[in-house]
Amino acid sequence: ISPANAAMLVEKWRFTTAGMPPGTPIIAEGKVFVMATGGTYGINLADGTMAWARTDIKGTASMAYEGGFVFAHTSQAQLFKLNASDGMNAWGPVATNPQMGCSGMSSPILGGGKVIVGRECGPLEIAFGAAGLKGGVAAFNTSDGGPAWAYDTVGAGEDGAMVWSSVGIDVA
Repeated sequence: ISPANAAMLVEKWRFTTAGMPPGTPIIAEGKVFVMATGGTYGINLADGTMAWARTDIKGTASMAYEGGFVFAHTSQAQLFKLNASDGMNAWGPVATNPQMGCSGMSSPILGGGKVIVGRECGPLEIAFGAAGLKGGVAAFNTSDGGPAWAYDTVGAGEDGAMVWSSVGIDVA
């Protein structure tokens, strides 16, 4: 694709999701995977038909793919590992934030056998008297969803420092 041939591009297919899909779609195994505010979808890349849908898994994050599985972090701070072929649970939901009322806005990142997500509590973090509501980063084992480690971005009794977006990792 270049400026010289861009005008010749034609739409191949279009897929409508329930809700808004603000995250970046990922492509693997001949499918497009996308999470929207109304559900999560596996879409056949060749013709745009739906391969599977999970209306119970909703959010605003992008997904991640590894070895036949997609990872989804929902707006309810739940993490899922789904079979890429049919959308069925390999594991999940796994709570990614132990603080009540917090959400899962960050996209999952994979590396070193871990799936890593940011922790945030949105407006609760800056509310008057919200002591202890803080952001952070948490890692879970890709094999079973078990907790690997967690890091809070502020100390005990402090508020804030939310991690809304994806984190970067250095596996080494």
